[in-house]
Amino acid sequence: MSTDTQLFEPVVSQSRVTFGSEIREVRSRLINRALVIFAILTPAAAALSLSRIFETGWNHTYYLHMGVTVLLVLAAIFRRRLPYVFRSFVLLGVLLLLGVAGLLAFGLPGGGVSLLVAFATLTAIAFGTRGGLIACLICLSVILLTGFAICTGVVTFPFDIGVYATSITAWGTLIAGFTLFLAPVIIGLGVVHDRLADSLHALSRSEAQSRRLMDNLVGSFIYQHGAEGDFNFVSRSITSVLGYTTDEFLTNLTTHLTDHPCNDEVLRHTDLSLQGIHQPPYDVNIYHKNGSVRWLEVSETPILSDSGEVIGVEGIAHDITRRRQMDAALRTLVAVSSDEFGQAFFESMVMQLSESLGADYTIIGELCGDELDSIRTLAVTVDGKPSENIQYPLAETPCAEVVGHSVCSYVSGVASQFPKSKLLQDLHVDGYVGVPLFDSQGAATGIMVAMFRQPVINIELAKSILQIFSARVGSELERQRFATALESSEDKYRTLAEVSPVGIFKTDAAGNGLYVNDRCCEIVGLAPEDGLDADWASVIYPDDRDHVLTLWTEAISRGMRFEAEARCQKTAGTLVWIFGQADPQYDQNGQVVGYVGSIVDISERKRLEDQLRQAQKMEAVGQLAGGVAHDFNNLLQAILGFGQLAFEEAEPGNIIYDGLEQVLAAGNRAAVLVRQLLAFSRQQVLRLEDMDLTETVTDLAKMIRRVIGEHIALDIRSEVGQLMIHADRGQVEQILMNLCVNARDAMPEGGRLILAADQAELDAEYCRPFPWAKPGRYAMISVSDTGCGMDKETQGRIFEPFFTTKAVEKGTGLGLSTVYGIVHQHNGVINVYSEPGIGTRFRIYFPLVETVSQNSDDTPETPPLGGTETILMAEDDQAVRSIAERFLTTAGYTVISAENGQDAIKLFDENIDTIDLVLLDVVMPILGGRAVFDYIQDKKPETRVVFASGYSSEGIHTGFVLDAGMELIQKPYHRNDLLTKIRQILDQQNR
Repeated sequence: MSTDTQLFEPVVSQSRVTFGSEIREVRSRLINRALVIFAILTPAAAALSLSRIFETGWNHTYYLHMGVTVLLVLAAIFRRRLPYVFRSFVLLGVLLLLGVAGLLAFGLPGGGVSLLVAFATLTAIAFGTRGGLIACLICLSVILLTGFAICTGVVTFPFDIGVYATSITAWGTLIAGFTLFLAPVIIGLGVVHDRLADSLHALSRSEAQSRRLMDNLVGSFIYQHGAEGDFNFVSRSITSVLGYTTDEFLTNLTTHLTDHPCNDEVLRHTDLSLQGIHQPPYDVNIYHKNGSVRWLEVSETPILSDSGEVIGVEGIAHDITRRRQMDAALRTLVAVSSDEFGQAFFESMVMQLSESLGADYTIIGELCGDELDSIRTLAVTVDGKPSENIQYPLAETPCAEVVGHSVCSYVSGVASQFPKSKLLQDLHVDGYVGVPLFDSQGAATGIMVAMFRQPVINIELAKSILQIFSARVGSELERQRFATALESSEDKYRTLAEVSPVGIFKTDAAGNGLYVNDRCCEIVGLAPEDGLDADWASVIYPDDRDHVLTLWTEAISRGMRFEAEARCQKTAGTLVWIFGQADPQYDQNGQVVGYVGSIVDISERKRLEDQLRQAQKMEAVGQLAGGVAHDFNNLLQAILGFGQLAFEEAEPGNIIYDGLEQVLAAGNRAAVLVRQLLAFSRQQVLRLEDMDLTETVTDLAKMIRRVIGEHIALDIRSEVGQLMIHADRGQVEQILMNLCVNARDAMPEGGRLILAADQAELDAEYCRPFPWAKPGRYAMISVSDTGCGMDKETQGRIFEPFFTTKAVEKGTGLGLSTVYGIVHQHNGVINVYSEPGIGTRFRIYFPLVETVSQNSDDTPETPPLGGTETILMAEDDQAVRSIAERFLTTAGYTVISAENGQDAIKLFDENIDTIDLVLLDVVMPILGGRAVFDYIQDKKPETRVVFASGYSSEGIHTGFVLDAGMELIQKPYHRNDLLTKIRQILDQQNR
């Protein structure tokens, strides 16, 4: 607190007020003395008048003179009993009357003028500028009128007063002198009076203001004591601080100081101040009138005389009791808030609030209920002791106002303000202070309340303390809620972790295990009780161990994400593929404090990936095989065609005849091999029809029995009726024959072959390894044997082209790859299950059809081998084109040859009216056979078309399937096959 002397300005103002009072006293004395002087002089003038009376007789001016003399003498005698204003008016009136009488009685020269000047002067002194001006005007008017009356003879004198008294010049000189010299002096005296009056008025206002300031100080009072240390002044504001009046305090000073040790310092500070030494503020505790102790902060400054001698001490004392109480309460509450948390914090907080505020009840509660319309207390005190927690509704209570405001307080009468609050009525609450609690988002979460049975003594202190600690209590309430939610969440997620199909683990920053769930142990083959103590590296397959440890060490050292795939030795002879990943966890400073990760068994995924890679590999090989088969078919067509022509010209028994016969046999075997390649590559042309799979299996039973031999038992099972599929019957029969032949070869010593037909529902998971397959209803055919079986490695390769476990002379390795290709081309699914020494089971699934098309059962008659019609033939291979042209021309047909599709369209347009049939190769440069067919259908729809194909994927990416009504002859074809097909189609056209 400052010790600036401005603090004591009210005391200085008191000195100024005293000076103003002295001025007023001087003015009053001047009037009194003037009364006395004129009271003495006037009788002398009266004696002179009496002598004149005896000479001239009584005159009216003499009566006036005598009257005012008596009045003046009486006023002078009783001057101390008369008011200042009355005395002034008496004196001024007497002077004015005497002046007029003197002029009328004696003229000039005479005492009348002097009395008038005295009248004007005293009027200016008594009433200021305005009074002086009026008095001067009155004097001038009297002088003018009197001079005029005397000079004109209106007024006559009973005795000779001289020529001068009646001289106009003399009266003019008097008037001029009064106006130019006496009037300004008199008016100046009035101005001086006004200035003094204004100063006195200002001093009076300052005095009143200073008195008000001193008397109305809030929480402070001003005092003054003399050089001996005795108090001689204290402001009336002391009553608001200590409860005493100024007289009570000054007369009983020694009873106010307490026995606190620090009060011994008061005398020391006072002595130093009396020595002229400025002291810093110091604290002292003093008894209040009601017996309580008040703490005051005192600032003092010495009072110096004009000579610099210390004549006393001025001081100001501030009530700092509230600050002291708040400091003590804050220290206690800060200690509580920093040392305790949770429920212990709430309980300690209400206890300390109760003690610091003297509250009868203190509450910390949180909002609850579906609508947050109730309070559930977290901690309660009653009369300074802990009490049980309760829950009560907010409605009709001041707590409802607390939730909606920053602070709500009632010094007294709160129970009458809320008559429906049973809580307030039962507890007899009179005073109430409450503040809301907020979370970090600014939403109200609870309240903190102090209640009193009596009016609140220091409500501002209570509000301040509650507001200060509401943020801390609100944050603790939010933290406790988070902790409760976190604990619940941890329990929930711990349960989820225990039942999770994924292995979950947690480590510290160094990679040491902190938690592992049972599933994690199960995946890698460890007992749950050994999870944290186990050597994790030991379960990793040796070939993968170093790589995984390197990745884990690098992730920990750099604080980065960890990912790795590895094999684990789950049990003896059992390997599982796992995928592990872990992410770093950070603290508030961004430091890695640990890792949380998961382990997943990806063995099935790996198996599916292997199947996908196998399928992709077979796809690539199939594309290669398809391209080779296409070119090879054209070569075989030329070889077999020209070989057949040469063979027909050779004579039996001739060496050329025998050689050509071997060439044709080898060519036919090559053609079969090429068809297998086309089936594997899914590039042979399919003749799709609706067929009953059950019927197909039954029809093939006799042929299968002859193929497998008598040493193998054949068992055909079908518990369902029709299984209609849309497929190429020949290809389906080839699948069954290939699988049965393989089963026979797997049972050289005999066994059992089981063929079963059924229907099945395949889901998306089952179809996943076969991207072309769609979930739905399928017809299933199963081929099972009791043969030697296969190991896992062999099963992984059985669909590869040219892979075989048979001797070189007993198999080409295309049987199962052909089966795989046919199944793929029909959008089907194939699976195999086998174990060494137990046997093998193949399951093939074809999509079921809901509607069945009507297939024609008409068997065409055997056509003649030749004709005279005109045939347009389009073939890009010169050798094939040449042999086909010879086949047709030798049979009597007229042939128009085209080298490609574009040439075929040109020739068709040129001979559109003569062409009876078109023979188109499926794959040709520039335009393929299908494009030419579409053009011909637009130009002349009735034209018959036959396709010839050695088929490859170069023309149609997903395979070529004949639409209804299309005809096909497969390369390499024999002459009779070609001529029969041509004749059959031409004869159908002629019907």
